[in-house]
This record gives sequence, C-alpha cells and structure tokens, in this order.
Amino acid sequence: MNENENEIDVLRDEITRLRGENLAQGLLILAIVRDHPLPARIAASFRDDVERTLAEEDDAPFPAAYRAGFLEEVNDFLAALDGFARSKKGPQE
Repeated sequence: MNENENEIDVLRDEITRLRGENLAQGLLILAIVRDHPLPARIAASFRDDVERTLAEEDDAPFPAAYRAGFLEEVNDFLAALDGFARSKKGPQE
C-alpha cells in the first residue's frame, strides 16, 4: 500500500467515526425531544440558533459540503420536532 492509499484509508476511517458520533448525538437529541413537553419551543429556539449561525456565514462562507450537511441535518431535526409537536397536541396516553 502506498502513502496516498494509506492517507485515504485514514480519512475514510475518520469520516466513518464522525458519522457514528453524529448518529449517537442525533439519537440522544431525539430521545430528549421525544419526552420534552414543549417540542415547539425547542424548534423555535433551534431555528433562532440556526439563523444566527447562518448569519455568521456572511463574513466567512462555509465550504459547500459543510453547508449542505448542516442544512440537511437542520431540516431533518426540524421535521422531527414538528412531528413531535403535532403528536403532543393530540390525545395523551
């Protein structure tokens, strides 16, 4: 194996590790939100934080792949929060 192939393998392993960490973090966040009584309030706060973060991009734009991944995660979390908020409005068990 040459040096370039070894470097690619190291990067691949790091990306895979980060994906595993991201999954664990996402599952924790969803578990917290699922049991929180006010998911709509969490969504509003999250939206404010996202807007502030995107405003920082005006001075130093994010790399395209970073921005795409960020926005994909934001949209997934907001969709989940919306679903939890709607389920909290229905009949409670």
